[in-house]
Amino acid sequence: AEQAEFRCDAGFRVFESRELTVATDNFSPGRVLNEGKLGRVYKGILKDGQCNDLIDKLNFQEVAVKRFAKQTDLWGEVRMLSCLDHPNLVKLIGYCDEGKDHMIVCEYMPLRSLNLHLHDIKPGKKPLDWKTRMKIAEGVARALEYLHHGMDPLIIYNCLEVSKILLNENYNPKLSDFGCAEIAIPVDHCRVRTKPAVGYVSREYTTTRNITSKSDVYCFGVVLLELISGQKAFDATRNGERDIVAWARPMLRDTDRFVKMIGYCDEGKDHMIVCEFMPLRSLNLHLHDIKPGKKPLDWKSRMKIAEGVARALKYLHHGMDPLIISNCLEVSKILLNENYNPKLSDFGCAEIAIPVDHCRVRTKPAVGYVSPEYTTTRNITSKSDVYCFGVVLLELISGQKAFDATRNGERDIVAWARPMLRDSNKFPEIADPLMERQYPYSELV
Repeated sequence: AEQAEFRCDAGFRVFESRELTVATDNFSPGRVLNEGKLGRVYKGILKDGQCNDLIDKLNFQEVAVKRFAKQTDLWGEVRMLSCLDHPNLVKLIGYCDEGKDHMIVCEYMPLRSLNLHLHDIKPGKKPLDWKTRMKIAEGVARALEYLHHGMDPLIIYNCLEVSKILLNENYNPKLSDFGCAEIAIPVDHCRVRTKPAVGYVSREYTTTRNITSKSDVYCFGVVLLELISGQKAFDATRNGERDIVAWARPMLRDTDRFVKMIGYCDEGKDHMIVCEFMPLRSLNLHLHDIKPGKKPLDWKSRMKIAEGVARALKYLHHGMDPLIISNCLEVSKILLNENYNPKLSDFGCAEIAIPVDHCRVRTKPAVGYVSPEYTTTRNITSKSDVYCFGVVLLELISGQKAFDATRNGERDIVAWARPMLRDSNKFPEIADPLMERQYPYSELV
């Protein structure tokens, strides 16, 4: 691991105050990129004659100039940045410490902060796609790995938030603003000078007012939630929980409603994925292909399965941003573990609803699960999933198939059930006779 110490011979340039005043257009408000706890950051343009070999090599003409109020804050950040060297950390170019002017000059990140791409998207701007979000998450994780395991003593970043994650022209992330970072000497914890931002306060800090490397990991989890959901770390206008961790916790419990992928193979003509095995296989076998001597599902198990599927859909529709439309909800795709907990499988037909809650599908829904939206427009929405959930619910309650060419009368289950659903006195006629009326009538109604 590298030793954390100021490398004064590392080729960092010492700027004059007048150079940076010109570069920032006299620190024009129009050049402000960000404002942190320790200083304001400006976009600077180095004119001809102002570039040195390091800047030319890195092709920097545009730079970021951070102006500090205190000399101690300047040298704290210079010492920290000067000992760091990682592709996911912003590079220090030079500094200025002249009279009352205390500034550092760093590489400029043209796409600015991740915050702008998640929480301040301009009209007409395309949101980040999934691949880019995961690319950013991986880059941030690598930066933290370097700080925690590549430095000796380790460095606790202590200010990980979306506004401090900057993006270059290829959406590669780089951490910036190391004024709040702490060197963990002699062990992995320290008392901080600056309180973490609202929404990023770890349990360690709440209980002890100390931070550890785990505090950074907690903040990374918050950033990951923001990347996945598009929600802010803290939002006073959000219905329910304002803190993203508290908001997401109920839905995170529902991520176990999906079959987990273990790995994949893409070799020549072989294209395969490997997923967890579900010992009770599909719900279809327990409703429509019951073996002789096999006991049918009881009411409690059926309602447990219905609740699990509903939670899975809630996660896809309200826990993801942009929302995901399953587009293949049917009893053969609902798998059961040994405790009859359901998990949705087969997401090859799923659609990411960008930019709004509807999309044209690549695969037609299965017979019996075709929603009115699809029938009339050939598009699907999240309501299409809700329609399919209603079909599955009818199958659970009645034991009837979604579509049965041998059924007397209506072959489609919705058309078959509609007359009975209009008359509450006929509700028991819908119930699966294999349950032998062993169900709470109030729940059926």
